[in-house]
Amino acid sequence: MEAYRAKEEFFYIYDMDSKAQAISFYERWLDRLPAYLTRHFQPLITSMKNWHEPIFNYHDARYTNGMVENLNGRINKINSAAHGMKFETLRVKALLRYGDIIPLGHLAHFCFPFPISKERMRQIVSTPIIRGFNPSTLERALRQGRL
Repeated sequence: MEAYRAKEEFFYIYDMDSKAQAISFYERWLDRLPAYLTRHFQPLITSMKNWHEPIFNYHDARYTNGMVENLNGRINKINSAAHGMKFETLRVKALLRYGDIIPLGHLAHFCFPFPISKERMRQIVSTPIIRGFNPSTLERALRQGRL
């Protein structure tokens, strides 16, 4: 039960109001950690030592790079299954799998300097894109063997 309590107490670091308070809390937490549990918490202690500044910088801005790390992990998972795939192919796979597919019309309103039919406008605005990448362009490139 002590290991569970130690783990739960550790996360109070993120509830501290300032970086100084968090550092002080962590140091007290580490001092109170029973010696027989130290080896079980060694990976955490090592990470805190190696990444001290970036971890405690959380208190300066109140955000982490967790989402970026998660996305990197997902891309690495695709890459490990790719076995020598070209970077551009990996990029496209990542965009297709994890990119947001949204209608172009949700991104911007267009004011064309020339007359355009309502049907053509509807077609343009409903074109799906993946963060600026038109899927039909990808499909054409794949069919032509360019990717």
